[in-house]
Amino acid sequence: MSTHQFNEQMLPDDLFSLGELKHLRIGNECRLLDKRRTPGFIKSIDMDAGFFRWEISDFEDQGQFWDVEFEHVGNYQFQNNSRELNSGEVEKLSKRIESLNNFIEVKSTDVIKHQNNESIKLATVEILNWLDRNSEFFQQTSPIDFQSLIGLD
Repeated sequence: MSTHQFNEQMLPDDLFSLGELKHLRIGNECRLLDKRRTPGFIKSIDMDAGFFRWEISDFEDQGQFWDVEFEHVGNYQFQNNSRELNSGEVEKLSKRIESLNNFIEVKSTDVIKHQNNESIKLATVEILNWLDRNSEFFQQTSPIDFQSLIGLD
C-alpha cells in the first residue's frame, strides 16, 4: 500500500489538453501532471500577485490548495471541453506576467553578508538544538516506514 491515494480508473491523458493561460477560468477542473494526475480546480485568480489558486478535489489532500504562478499553468491538464478565456483576458494575464518578470538586484557589502551568514549559522544551531530536545520524530531510533499510512503519535 502506498502512502498516497491513487485513482486506478482515472481518465486517459488524451481527454485533456496541456494547460494554457486561456484555461485560467475560475471553476475549471484540471489535474496536476504528476504520476497520479491529482485532480483539482481553479479556485481564484490573483491579478496583483500573478497567481491562480488551485484547490485539490480528491485524495488525502482534498480541500488543500496551492497558489501557482500564471506561467506555470502548463504543469496542469484541462479537460478538452473546458471553458476558455477570451483573447482580451488572456492578453491581460500575459501582460501581468511580463510586468512581474523583473530582475531584482539586492546589493550588499561584505560586512552585511558576513553578519547574515553568522545569523543563519546561529539560527541553524538553535533549530537543531530545539529539535533534539523536543522532536519525537528525530529521537526515534527505528527506521521510518514510508509505506505506512499512520505517522508518529
